Amino acid sequence: MIFAILGSVAAPSTRKVVPLKKERSDNASLVAGLRAMEHWAAEEVYDRFSGFIHARVWKMLGADQDHDEVVHEVFINIVTSIRKLKEDDALVEWIRAVTYNTVLRELRSRRYKRRQIPMAVIPDEVECRGDFMASVLLGRAFSVLSEMDPEEHSVFVLRFVEGYSLEEVAQLCSCSLATAKRRIRSAREEFSARAGKDPVLSSRLEELSNA
Repeated sequence: MIFAILGSVAAPSTRKVVPLKKERSDNASLVAGLRAMEHWAAEEVYDRFSGFIHARVWKMLGADQDHDEVVHEVFINIVTSIRKLKEDDALVEWIRAVTYNTVLRELRSRRYKRRQIPMAVIPDEVECRGDFMASVLLGRAFSVLSEMDPEEHSVFVLRFVEGYSLEEVAQLCSCSLATAKRRIRSAREEFSARAGKDPVLSSRLEELSNA
């Protein structure tokens, strides 16, 4: 899947021909370029992190019809909120948090307009085997997740799909470790209760209970 070049977000309406930097910048130079709204910096962020962000959004939303728009929103938020980054060396972790928060806002906006998320071809970054049964299970799982509370949906994906540690989940959710544990437990119980009503998913719940 091809995305629109991020340069349209940061560049003025009258585009100028600006030579691209061929060498990869260090984090400090890249952050400085973003803060100065340099076109090359926006494009380098896209080149370096598009695959990472693409995979994170797929893992949190599944094969979603609004995938492109959500990814685009992530890059907009990176460019427009870069001044909130306090330490240049934390760029990767900060981008991960921006991605998570962008998807969480999207989930919250959908809360009162529940809809079935259509499934499509899963990209390689999701690390799915791609066989028929895996696709069926994934589709049914995200159908269940789409009905859950946005916070429970997100922590479930972070813990059981992304495989983040409890400490990392707490950091991404900006909460204490105890709160993260409570949210994860609640999300697992909610998912199990809903998935238990699905004859296909119910056979796999034992795997989750042992996670």
